[in-house]
Amino acid sequence: MKQRSLMKRVGVVLLAAALTISTFPQFHTNVYAAENQLPTKEQFATVDELKSFNTNDSDGEKNPAKVYFGNVNQQWWIAGSQQEQGLTLFAASPLATGVQFNSTQDEGTYDGQTVYSNHYGASDIKKTVKDLETSYFTGTEQGLMNNTTIYTNDIKNNSVYSTTDKVYLAYGDYNETHITVGTNSKDSLNNGLRVDMDYWGNGPFWLRAPHMGFGIDARAAWPNNSVCRLDVNRGYELVPAFELNLSSVIFASAAPAASSDGQLQTSNAFTLRHKSQTDIGTATISQSKGSIVVTDVTNENTYLVVQNSNGAWAKKVSDNDLIFASEMDSTLSSFENCKVWLETTTDRITYASEATQGTGHHVKVNVGNNLTINGGNTLQTNVSGDITEITIKANDGYYLPEDYISNLQGQLNGLTVTETDNGFTISGTPTSDVNITLPAATVLPKSDTPEVTISKTKASITATVTNHKTEFGDIEYKWNDGNWEEDKNTLSNLKADTTYQLAVRFTGNGFYQMSDEYSVDITTLKDGNTVIVVPTDLTTTYKEGLKLSEVDLSGTGWTWIVKDMPLSVGTNSYPVSFDTTALESTTDFSGVDGYDAINHKVIRKVEVKVNKADSAVIITTQSLDKEYDENAVSAPGYITSGSDGKVTITWQENTGSVDTPKWEDLTSAPSTVGSYRVVVELAGNDNYNPASATLNFVISQATNAWTEELSITGWTYNDKVNDPVAKAQFGDVTFTYSSEENGTYTNEVPKNAGTYYVKAAVAGTENYTGLESVVSFTIAKADTTLTFEKENIDKTYNKNVISEPKVNKTGSSNDIVFEWYIADGNGWQKLDNAPSDVGTYRVVASVSEDTNYKAASIEKPFSISMADNKWTKELSIKDWTYGEMASVPSATAKYGDVAYTYSDSKDGNYTNDVPVNAGTWYVKASVAGTANYTGLESAPGSFEIKKADSSIKFKDGVALDKVYDTNAVVVTEEQVEKTGSTGTVLFTFEKKVNDEWKAVEAATEVGTYRVTATLAEDNNHTSATSKPLEFTISKADSAVTITTQSLDKAYDGNTVTTPEYTTSGSDGKVTIKWQENTGSVDTPKWEDLKSAPSTVGTYKVVVELAGNDNYNTASATLDFVISKATNTWTEELSITGWTYNDKVNDPVAKAQFGDVTFTYSSEENGTYTNEVPKNAGTYYVKATVAGTENYTSLESASVAFEIAKAIPTYEKVTGLVLGQGQALSKIELPEQFKWVDETITADELGTHTFKAIYTPEDTTNYQTIEVEIEVEVVPTPVAINHVPIINASDKTITVGDKFDPMKDVTANDNEDGDLTSKIKVIHNTVDTKKAGTYEVTYQVTDSQGVSVTKTIKVTVKPAPVNPDKDKPDNDKNNGSVETGDRTNLLLWEVMLIGSSIILLYSLYRKKRKTQ
Repeated sequence: MKQRSLMKRVGVVLLAAALTISTFPQFHTNVYAAENQLPTKEQFATVDELKSFNTNDSDGEKNPAKVYFGNVNQQWWIAGSQQEQGLTLFAASPLATGVQFNSTQDEGTYDGQTVYSNHYGASDIKKTVKDLETSYFTGTEQGLMNNTTIYTNDIKNNSVYSTTDKVYLAYGDYNETHITVGTNSKDSLNNGLRVDMDYWGNGPFWLRAPHMGFGIDARAAWPNNSVCRLDVNRGYELVPAFELNLSSVIFASAAPAASSDGQLQTSNAFTLRHKSQTDIGTATISQSKGSIVVTDVTNENTYLVVQNSNGAWAKKVSDNDLIFASEMDSTLSSFENCKVWLETTTDRITYASEATQGTGHHVKVNVGNNLTINGGNTLQTNVSGDITEITIKANDGYYLPEDYISNLQGQLNGLTVTETDNGFTISGTPTSDVNITLPAATVLPKSDTPEVTISKTKASITATVTNHKTEFGDIEYKWNDGNWEEDKNTLSNLKADTTYQLAVRFTGNGFYQMSDEYSVDITTLKDGNTVIVVPTDLTTTYKEGLKLSEVDLSGTGWTWIVKDMPLSVGTNSYPVSFDTTALESTTDFSGVDGYDAINHKVIRKVEVKVNKADSAVIITTQSLDKEYDENAVSAPGYITSGSDGKVTITWQENTGSVDTPKWEDLTSAPSTVGSYRVVVELAGNDNYNPASATLNFVISQATNAWTEELSITGWTYNDKVNDPVAKAQFGDVTFTYSSEENGTYTNEVPKNAGTYYVKAAVAGTENYTGLESVVSFTIAKADTTLTFEKENIDKTYNKNVISEPKVNKTGSSNDIVFEWYIADGNGWQKLDNAPSDVGTYRVVASVSEDTNYKAASIEKPFSISMADNKWTKELSIKDWTYGEMASVPSATAKYGDVAYTYSDSKDGNYTNDVPVNAGTWYVKASVAGTANYTGLESAPGSFEIKKADSSIKFKDGVALDKVYDTNAVVVTEEQVEKTGSTGTVLFTFEKKVNDEWKAVEAATEVGTYRVTATLAEDNNHTSATSKPLEFTISKADSAVTITTQSLDKAYDGNTVTTPEYTTSGSDGKVTIKWQENTGSVDTPKWEDLKSAPSTVGTYKVVVELAGNDNYNTASATLDFVISKATNTWTEELSITGWTYNDKVNDPVAKAQFGDVTFTYSSEENGTYTNEVPKNAGTYYVKATVAGTENYTSLESASVAFEIAKAIPTYEKVTGLVLGQGQALSKIELPEQFKWVDETITADELGTHTFKAIYTPEDTTNYQTIEVEIEVEVVPTPVAINHVPIINASDKTITVGDKFDPMKDVTANDNEDGDLTSKIKVIHNTVDTKKAGTYEVTYQVTDSQGVSVTKTIKVTVKPAPVNPDKDKPDNDKNNGSVETGDRTNLLLWEVMLIGSSIILLYSLYRKKRKTQ
């Protein structure tokens, strides 16, 4: 039993202990979860780690690393460190290729001594390396490079000398597989920092060491081989070294310099991060490592960089940015195990500032639209306790929805949101980082736009609003440009037909804002007398059946009363009517004469004048024009209308000119040529005016014509003469004769044979034209006779022509002419001359006609027979040289020409072609037989043509000199003079190298050349070679053109943009230099700038293009000025006044440049300070901007504003009783209340309202107001009831104190005595956990129901600081991820299970016992 009881007790105890422990707070054991790993030293290296890298693999361990430095991302091996603040770097790739150690192998001088061409100090390569210091590195980079003193041997003088430079070449011993850089000793030249062959690159590069025993050989490093010796004038790579000054280096990262947001692609070389001379900002990591706050950032190109073993990320930041880890990259949940820094890059140097670890949380509240911060900072960093309370209020015209506060409450990580009047506060202690953007406030609804109806007269306007509601506030009216007024909906005593402007609005009330305006233009009624205008000057013209309705009244508003009244010529009055129906809504006709209001008409009389109508005469004959025909003109046809008067026809002639006619009457119609007119006149009558019509016409001169054409018949010489015949329409015909058609005509009739012309003519008059006609006729010639004297004239061929035969003639006086003809088988062919050759002929004798006799001819046939031929001289010929004139063979025959034929062999084929080519040839002579004689042919004769000499030379004036243009020099055959051979011309080129001519394929690059022309031999000529022609290809000019017209500008805060430019020629580096004139305009002093300027000054930009082997350098300059900007207000100063205790309205003003400062004063011309006024009154504010060298200062005019007195709040006085007939003075009002008229008596029973004045304690800032107090008037006199008094004063306590609101508070009443027990606390805001000012309001009611209230202020002061108690536990987490632990939970579970087992066992034993 005891055992079981004990076990029960133990079980109960264990169970209780387990339950008790489960209620204890969990005791945490830190368990760390590693999300990130720190970057390795190959990813992120400190200065000491950088110094641990090297290129020495001799110990079998490799520890290499590279860094970026200099132009075009040049990489450098870290060779090692020889001093505390130095790091020796060796180029990982050549800085130049094709570089000669020395351009000559000749000896030189150094420091007064003669040295070999392999002497480093005197070499060309030493100068090239020296030039790299300024061409390859910026001024800033040069400042980070230490001078290094190195020793090198002089093999000619068997000595060692030193040189000191920033950049230098490595040293190496012959056949070694390593070289050295850095400082060395005079006694051991190869004892610097070792660079093994794995770091030598790909191509051979020069060392500074000379090769022993060979004055023209220097040493070079040959990758995958060893240190070798090479001729100094050969071109190899340039791979230098230098020492980097580490004094400004903070660390190095494989991440490149940040230039955009996102992940940075890490490289195989470090980018150095330097300490900046100016503060680039501060980055602070929060206690939880979840966020970073960035402050004091001034450079717009500043980046936050985060790096761990997984990579690096960058984000551009600005001042007061709060960055969470996930914003850098989605893979980051915190900044644990990360390297974090700020950086910015200028002039290829990256400056950095490492982030620091904060001790608290970061809180950032981003204010949404339509909200204003009234207190506290929206960015609070390193918060380890309560934040500074942040007060937010909705802007005027906006409110916070009902769920606004509750929705915020869970998003602030431990902070508390407390609602205030149209706003809230954020306070408390954050449990982690906070970054929240507050939702925008909601705009208050507007009142409806007023709906207005208008009524008006000619002198008044009334507006009636039809949709007004109480919640829309009051109705305000504004007429024209006047003020807004209530109840002014009518305007009177207005001008007729005048437009007035009306605007109506609702003022708004509480929840509803002021409405939009209703605007309308209203025009008063017109005066009827200005509308009624009686028609005047009504005129019409008489016509048959004319009626009054035909007189036009359209557009006047008037109508005829008797429309069908007939009209006659003259002036009369007639009644008219004006219908006013349509106008009476806009016009007042009451004062108009003749107005009939019942019938809506105005009746008047108007005059109408009827004028005589015009008669009309129309001549229907279209024209009387005609040519003269000896007859008078006929009278024209015509018609008349209108008058029935007499018609008269008058004929007139113009005896003047066309421009100044003079018409004279004729007695009858004309018939002769002239200008005339006919006038047809119609006389008028009573209703019609007279009329006339005129028709001008012309009788023109007649064109005469032949009625019988001219004709004549010719005759034969010495026969009878024939007369001509012709007749004309007008006039007599005369005949004349001429031997030429256009010759002189006379009356003499021709006699001799020939062709003649006869002319018939009629003389013209003023009435008709003259006539002429010409025809030809012939007087024929008489016959001529001819006869031969001899019958036979045949002969034998003898080379002579045949003689002319004798002929007898009668008739023509001309000589006899002979023509000769030969028979050709088809007939007779005429010959030019008398024949001599064998053949059959005929001769024709003829005589040509003369003046009066015809020609005549006779003919006779005859023949010439063939003769025999023979040689009179045998064939011979002389030899000649090719190109000379060919020798002519010689041979003659009795008859005929000798022909020569040639052949290249004796028995070959002979042709007429005279040979021209060199060789042995044969010739034959022959005479071809003809019809006149027989043919001949000689035996062949031989002769020789010898080869001629050739020559070739360049033409005078041929010059091949040129400026380099990438094209090879081209020489053509047109540039040489050659004789002789037609063979190929070959041009060969040589280039002068070290005073020796070396053959080259073409002349393209810069240098001195010569060219030789060779002419090959041909079959007839020998070969020939020209003298060489020397020429030079010189370097071409490069060009730089700045295409930007101007960089001038006024200061705008931005750097000058790099100008646009174009280059041509060299492919060298383009360098942009910015310079500032620190001197004067007359004596400028240009100093280089590190970057493009942005501030006021005189500058120039220089664009330089480096030259190369074939091009010269070039540059272009553009001067420009950044002038001082004239600052202006972009938003004028304005401020809205406010009511005391309401939200202070900030002034608004913005300037183009600079920050605006606001100052306040109680007087317009008083002293202005930064203190914002608080009490009610009139104040003045000014806005100012301080001027700088870049822009002018600004100061606005003062702007007045008002802080209005507030309307005080008060507790309503109730329960007052007054006897009927008593004065109000019988009632004693509470303090601050006073009757307006205490002499007023209460004569009527019941509850009545009386006016009192309430004066607040603070009359400076609150208005004294009139209030209404209810008093109950009773029928019988009663004792005056006094108001109870509450005795309570303001209190001060400390955070954590207990607060009893009833302590030291009492109440008493004249009638009821002590009322302390009746006091109620109706309002209490005191929070003893938080410092601040709070209110407590008390209320007490006496036995007659009179209640009063009183409010006191309770100030809660902060508790004194306990340094040990408030010290944060920095060792609690150490920045690791805290996962919690299960230690206490496991203990609780073990105890619970144990207790349960014991309890179950006890129950089991108890059950067994009962059984």
